[in-house]
Amino acid sequence: MELSLKQQQLYIGSRDGLVQLSLHRCDTYGKACADCCLARDPYCAWDGNACSRYAPTSKRRARRQDVKYGDPITQCWDIEESISHETADEKVIFGIEFNSTFLECIPKSQQASIKWYIQRTGDEQREELKPDERIIKTEYGLLIRSLQKKDSGMYYCKAQEHTFIHTIVKLTLNVIENEQMENTQRAEHEEGQVKDLLAESRLRYKDYIQILSSPNFSLDQYCEQMWHREKRRQRNKGGPKWKHMQEMKKKRNRRHHRELDDS
Repeated sequence: MELSLKQQQLYIGSRDGLVQLSLHRCDTYGKACADCCLARDPYCAWDGNACSRYAPTSKRRARRQDVKYGDPITQCWDIEESISHETADEKVIFGIEFNSTFLECIPKSQQASIKWYIQRTGDEQREELKPDERIIKTEYGLLIRSLQKKDSGMYYCKAQEHTFIHTIVKLTLNVIENEQMENTQRAEHEEGQVKDLLAESRLRYKDYIQILSSPNFSLDQYCEQMWHREKRRQRNKGGPKWKHMQEMKKKRNRRHHRELDDS
């Protein structure tokens, strides 16, 4: 491997070929001065419009970066304006009562400390969320075990470095009552049963038409056809259990025949 400080490129060679890698990927740090500064990337700086490749220049005032401290308050002149106009990602999440759900929040800076705030449904005030046995804070977000109706509301994930605080994501959590979910599942099950009955009625209607229109098709043939159809339905409904019962039945028949032969 060879590092070119002048070109800000890393060259990696092998018997199979040569790879050239750029040392700067400034576009991954967002579109705000604060994000660019918090990245502490020595190859990137804020140029007044975007986080771009840093190049030594006589106009140093136009290039803002603080690799040692990463404090945007001292580096970004428009920090107050950017905070007042900050646009955090907003998402809506649905969870079922008594189940678990996960609220994802990953800061761009590894040095940031994360705090969670909640504005419960119907409340005007936000309160800081304290982790406990039911609410677990992880490096990737917030795990809420056994959801309760009181957990509904707007969740704010905020990152703090030094005195700089900004919102990363806003998550609206809607908790669906367990009874409501059970009623929905019960209604879907009953609807499925009605559809099965309608389908069976249509099949029988076709059979009646066939009996009436075909003088060669007797009632005994119809009953035998219905018996085979019901047997197939039970077999498909039973699945592996039905196959297991059939295998056991075959084994008993073979054992019975062997006993008869031996006698």
